[in-house]
Amino acid sequence: FFDNQWHHIVCSRGVSQSEMYVDGILINSGSSGTAPGWDGLNSWSTMQVFLGDNPNNVTYKLKGSVASVRVYNRQLSQQEVTQNYNALKSRFI
Repeated sequence: FFDNQWHHIVCSRGVSQSEMYVDGILINSGSSGTAPGWDGLNSWSTMQVFLGDNPNNVTYKLKGSVASVRVYNRQLSQQEVTQNYNALKSRFI
């Protein structure tokens, strides 16, 4: 998704499963012990949250803009991710 277009990205974590969605589509999932889609070395239970920054690798920084952020205290379902994407996508097309 490095195409100079806006994208809706969701990382969702539950007790046993974590997922990553782009534009409402599940692109990766895995056990909640590791972050899906990355190197598998980061443990969710010990990670700090950084938006657009990776303190473990200074070359991995966001090169773009973030329009909005939502943080939930629970795992989102596929239906909720799709609903949020559909509600927001017209702002960026």
